[in-house]
Amino acid sequence: SSGINAEYGGITAIEMAKGEPPLAGLHPMRVLFLIPKNKPPELDGDFTKTFKDFVASCLNRDPENRPPAKELLKHKFIRNTAVRLVILSVIIIFHSIHNYKKKK
Repeated sequence: SSGINAEYGGITAIEMAKGEPPLAGLHPMRVLFLIPKNKPPELDGDFTKTFKDFVASCLNRDPENRPPAKELLKHKFIRNTAVRLVILSVIIIFHSIHNYKKKK
């Protein structure tokens, strides 16, 4: 289901932001027992409110209240990030073309 995919997306976002997944210091079997008992992990630290909100949305404990993937794609964090990536891609392509023409 898309709710489960969203949850994996939230965990992956934390792992990318922090360099390791939640509960990384514990034995994997222990983690499997703790996941249903503990509240969902939170992204703490020096990250934007929008990013933290995106992760929290992905990790909503109740799958019925967890946004589907289509809705998450409309989240402000994703929209802002996508725009930045497009702009960065255009800049990189422009510089590559410009440098290629200078070498000729």
